[in-house]
Parts: sequence; structure tokens; C-alpha cells
Amino acid sequence: MQVVLALLVGVVGAVILTVAAGARETSSAYRDFLSRQRISDAQFDSLQPDARAGVATLPGVRAAGTYAALFVAPTRQGAMPGQDFLMFAAADNTYGRAIDRPIILQGRVPNPLRPTRWP
Repeated sequence: MQVVLALLVGVVGAVILTVAAGARETSSAYRDFLSRQRISDAQFDSLQPDARAGVATLPGVRAAGTYAALFVAPTRQGAMPGQDFLMFAAADNTYGRAIDRPIILQGRVPNPLRPTRWP
């Protein structure tokens, strides 16, 4: 009886330690994702250039970028541009590089100075 109780306590302890380790790993995963991709804290649509410059100089703003929203859709029946599919294109050298960076799983980001070179 004591051996069974000892085994039960050991299994329960192992489960608790495993759950705690997983929770600790998970708690930092989202923070690491935000740090690596540099998700923007705020986005403004259709700001005039002087307003964009003003936002970029506000205290606490580390990076500011400009993008253009493209309302596109795949060629399939029933797909509505802007509702089913929306694409963002960088309108400056900051968006996609300093903020809202893609996470590259393989290969590299294209070099804007060499547009004809394929990865």
C-alpha cells in the first residue's frame, strides 16, 4: 500500500512540475513573438504626412512606418476585396523592417537595393 501511495505521489508531482514548466514557457512565447515581429501598438489610417511626422516624434514612439492597404481578392467566386482578403504593402523603408516584420522560417528578406535578385 505504501509503495502504491509513493508511486501516486511521484506521478502527481511529475505532472505538476511538467505543467508548471509548460506554463512558464508559454507565458514568454507571446512576448517573444511580439518582440521578434515588432507588432505595432497603434495604427492610424489615412494620416496626412505632417500628422504622421507628429506621431513619429511623440514620446514613447520607437519606430513609425507607413503602409498602403490594398483591397485585393483571390480569383474565386464569392471573394470580396477588402472583406475576405486585405494586403498591406510597405510605403516606406520602415514598415515590414522595423515594425510589423515578417517572421522568416526559411530563406531571407528580399534586399530592396537588389530588386532583381531572387532568394
